[in-house]
Amino acid sequence: MVACLIILTALALIAINGNDRSIVNFRLVDNQQRRAHSFMLAEVGIERGISLLSKQAPSFDPTVRKLDRVERSEGSYEVYLAYKNSDLLCTEGNNKVINEESDTGRTQRHHYEIVSGADAGRSAWSAHARGVSLCDYPGTAGSIKVGYWRPLSKAEYNLLLQGTSTKNAEDDISK
Repeated sequence: MVACLIILTALALIAINGNDRSIVNFRLVDNQQRRAHSFMLAEVGIERGISLLSKQAPSFDPTVRKLDRVERSEGSYEVYLAYKNSDLLCTEGNNKVINEESDTGRTQRHHYEIVSGADAGRSAWSAHARGVSLCDYPGTAGSIKVGYWRPLSKAEYNLLLQGTSTKNAEDDISK
């Protein structure tokens, strides 16, 4: 009888240990799924920002502007537009400068970063930035070129968004 009690106690301890491990594994899987989901939400935010810019370019404002915020049951994301600089004159596909004969007809290429941060709960957070450049050709709808992609740390994301304008860039785009 004593041997049976020892064996039953050992089996109970093994069962409890197995149960604890399965709970830990379940939490690990849940956290991994949430991180993957926050990554995907941030990507959706980037694509939303590109879509908004493709419709119509905003005024060239050097402040960081909020484009959109979306709340969903599985998480949320915010999209910002950060004006970086302008450097080169816009060119057509053959690299010929638009309206070469007139300096006043030339337009500059304006560089932005579309920044998206997503939160899927339980510390599952992700942020990405995507470089884009815009040209507003006279008499046309303009063009957008999508460039690099990079992940952002929470500190870099917060630093980038310091001084964010309270006016939405979507106001400029919808005009």
